[in-house]
Amino acid sequence: MTILILYTLILSLALAILEIQIEGPNGWAEKLPCWKKKKGIIPEKLIGAPLTSYHLALMGFLIIIAHFPFVFIDWNISVELQIIAVLLLISVIEDFFWFVLNPKFPYKKFREKEIWWHTHWIGPFPAYYWINAFAAIIMLYLSLCP
Repeated sequence: MTILILYTLILSLALAILEIQIEGPNGWAEKLPCWKKKKGIIPEKLIGAPLTSYHLALMGFLIIIAHFPFVFIDWNISVELQIIAVLLLISVIEDFFWFVLNPKFPYKKFREKEIWWHTHWIGPFPAYYWINAFAAIIMLYLSLCP
């Protein structure tokens, strides 16, 4: 489990650094030349921000890469649950690292009134941090059940 946590942190760090280079001070692909869907259930209710082709491509790529082990081993529910947990945790940790490491969007701006693309907050963090972290813990727990 320790190696899984370390691997998740390293992946999150690498992805955050990459996204900082791509987005600069403009989070949620605000200034990127990609399509953005602002209306509909997914952007308005599920993510609270525009659905972007940049984020869809990035998430698709991460999902495909994360499932690479199944090229070599037979699919099984335990590994699948661990993969889902890691992907959920990466979405939270990478996003937080984006604020901690981004010199163009300093961490002192990490609050609800400064970050337009995080519309729902619970305490000091965006709501999806709590939801994804809780879901990841459940997935990891279930992956260990016989």
